[in-house]
Amino acid sequence: MMLLRETRDCFRGYSVWTADGKVLVKFTDGKVTRIQSKKDIDELMKCTPHMN
Repeated sequence: MMLLRETRDCFRGYSVWTADGKVLVKFTDGKVTRIQSKKDIDELMKCTPHMN
């Protein structure tokens, strides 16, 4: 199962996927960064307070 969320965040990304316990941030320039640690997710959530 994949969840798609639109977001405007300090990473300048526009989409976040969570699948199999991984988080992917697709940047506006087309790069995709994999976030694997809880700390990285916490940092992302700090930048996107509107995300649950």
